[in-house]
Amino acid sequence: MKVLVLDDKILLVKDIIRDVKKVVSGAECVGFHRAPDALEYARKNPVDVALLDIDMPNMNGISVAQNLLSFHPRANIIFVTGYPEYALDSYKVSASDFLVKPLDDEELRAAFSRLRHPVVGTDGCHYDLRNLSDKIKRRRIEQNINVKDFADSLGVSFQTIYRWESGERIPDTAMLLRIAETLNITIDELVSYTNP
Repeated sequence: MKVLVLDDKILLVKDIIRDVKKVVSGAECVGFHRAPDALEYARKNPVDVALLDIDMPNMNGISVAQNLLSFHPRANIIFVTGYPEYALDSYKVSASDFLVKPLDDEELRAAFSRLRHPVVGTDGCHYDLRNLSDKIKRRRIEQNINVKDFADSLGVSFQTIYRWESGERIPDTAMLLRIAETLNITIDELVSYTNP
């Protein structure tokens, strides 16, 4: 998973990258403290998830997201800001999530579990996620695991489980692996792969 991090404070960029790598195994992160540099990178490279500050000099995070989405329409945007009053603005770009600094590992992990768009495996193969919601629900019921216990074991809310099982949201790569492990099945039993 390719993750872009943008914050005008360079130390926060490093902190956010460290936090992402803790909660998303195998994440390939790149960080920037200037919006033009981040957009130049995004023009030339794939971006699966962008963690963006909103309140920055010259170009705010909403504008950055709009530009980034013009290059990568299926990129997932997660806003990370110290200003909760910007939450409504995040809907302008259909953000996957909105987090308030300082970041909490569980909130960050939950944000990655709520990504709007399917993920791509690190080997370049796409996950075929058809019937994923049915597989998760059916396997959970077969294992006799209720929604609350399932959510607790994965470190997410029970609403997230309902979203996955209804097909409203798709778990990220790291979470797919944790779901398979929790349900005592292989990742191949949960998803299949297709070449791009």
